[in-house]
Amino acid sequence: MICEFEKTETGIKCKNCGFSTNVQIEGMIVRHCPMKGQQSPSFFEKVANFAEALIDHAKTGFENVSEEEKNKRMEICKTCDKFDKSTETCNLCGCHCNRKTAWKSSECPLKKW
Repeated sequence: MICEFEKTETGIKCKNCGFSTNVQIEGMIVRHCPMKGQQSPSFFEKVANFAEALIDHAKTGFENVSEEEKNKRMEICKTCDKFDKSTETCNLCGCHCNRKTAWKSSECPLKKW
């Protein structure tokens, strides 16, 4: 993930991880953003989590929530500190939030929805 900088009174600050510097730099700065030290699950953990979610989704006959409910869930995800804005994934379970929020059988790993 790359830091997303915004200008402050004293310099620049990453919107995701809070990294700041008093150096005024024009243009795009590329810096690996640790998002407060959070790491996404490993590839194998993501596969296992997705497989479990897909099985649950299949058990419900691949039922989805309404578009309104999906949008509500997605807005909750976007305000969570575990949400990776650059990939729209959850850094806790590794799922793509846009897909997971649509599935009726899915739930937030933090029980936010």
